[in-house]
This record gives sequence, structure tokens and C-alpha cells, in this order.
Amino acid sequence: MIKAVFFDYGGVLGGQAITPSYEEFIRRGKKIQPHRYKELLIDKRVLIGPEGTLEKVLHLDFPDLGVTAEEIIALSRELPRYEDMWKLAKELKDSGIRLGIISDQIAESTKIIREQNHLDEIFEPELTFFSPETGLTKRSRAIFLKSREVAGCYEGEAALVDDYVGNTDLATSAGLIGILHVNYQSTRNNFVNYGLLKNA
Repeated sequence: MIKAVFFDYGGVLGGQAITPSYEEFIRRGKKIQPHRYKELLIDKRVLIGPEGTLEKVLHLDFPDLGVTAEEIIALSRELPRYEDMWKLAKELKDSGIRLGIISDQIAESTKIIREQNHLDEIFEPELTFFSPETGLTKRSRAIFLKSREVAGCYEGEAALVDDYVGNTDLATSAGLIGILHVNYQSTRNNFVNYGLLKNA
């Protein structure tokens, strides 16, 4: 029986994901290469470092990226959150499921997410893990083991909803149930199949 569900932020709850932000920069006429942009935003130094790390790493290792740290941070303020997924999270909470977040974000985006959303209205503060605050990223089983431990869950009693299969696979190896997020309906169907929600 699943007792706690952890959501990824960028690709599941909000717009601070690599692909939407890259596509928005392209729409605005920026000439950036997607693989280089992704390399920067998944760089461990950027994900666990304090504010200012993004600018330093970009200057040192990605000077030809075609976009500045200031522009990346500014865009993270503009991208909308996915309201249907927030409603789904609220539905889970109302059914008695404990909710948390496991997200790889740069320090500046983490600050923006906390400023723009009342996370503790839906997600338990002790179950909310952002990489700059924990020093851990989703490339390691450690963050999934830690999240399950803090939630007090045995294997199979916690789940991760994430849009990247590498993360759901790693979470599964750490004793969580991995739910690959494709869209609102597919994820809701998964919750119904696990007995957490009823059919709409």
C-alpha cells in the first residue's frame, strides 16, 4: 500500500524543466544547442551549489552557450506551473496520502519555486527535497533512500512521479514505486490502478 508520493517539480508540477525552457529560448530567437544547454543544467556543480554557481559554471565551461545565467533565471520566473498536476496532488492529499517533492533544481530556481508557491499547503516540508538544499541529486540512489527513510516507508510504500525514466528506474532500485509521468491522465490512471484514487 502506497503511503507517500513524491513528485518531481520541473517536468511534473512546474515549467522549470529543461525542454520547455529550451523551447522557449528558441522561440525567442536564441541560438543555443540543446545538448549543451542540458549539459549545463544537469551539471552536479550547478544542481547542488549555492546561488551564483550557475553563472560561474556557465562562464567557465559554457561561454558559447548563447544565453546568460540571468536569462535562465529570469525565464524560470515566467514559465507556468502545470495546474492540472497541482489539482491531482491536492486530490491525493485529500485522500490521505502524504506528499513530497524530489527535484533537481539550481539554487535560484529553488528560491523562486518556494517564493511563488505555498508548497506546505500540499507538500510536507520534511518530505520536500531540492538538490541545492540536500546536496544530493536524482543521479544517486541516496536521495531516494533518504526520502523513503524520512517518510518512514518500507519498500513499496512510497512512489516517485517523474517524467524521466532514468529517475523512476533509480527510485525503483531504492525501494520506491516508479511512476513515469507522460501526461495528467496517464498519471491519474496510475494512481487509480494503485488504489489511491477513484475513477473520475
